[in-house]
Amino acid sequence: EKTEVQKKVFANWINSHVPNCIKNDIIEELRDGTKLIALIYALSGVKLVSSIKIFFTMYFNPIFDKNNNTLEIFNVATYYS
Repeated sequence: EKTEVQKKVFANWINSHVPNCIKNDIIEELRDGTKLIALIYALSGVKLVSSIKIFFTMYFNPIFDKNNNTLEIFNVATYYS
């Protein structure tokens, strides 16, 4: 029950920044990464390449630095190998 409440609150928060982004299941809708890109754009104003999919996020960890307005990307696999 707590998890469902957290999902709903997070979906509402996302929808407050990107209207009508999440309609049903938050996990399924965020899975491919395209809605995450829309959220990053809404929050930061930085437009990312729309072809970035979950494959990218599985192997690389993007870190956005608001102070420098830059996006740093590093390979996550090197830290867990």
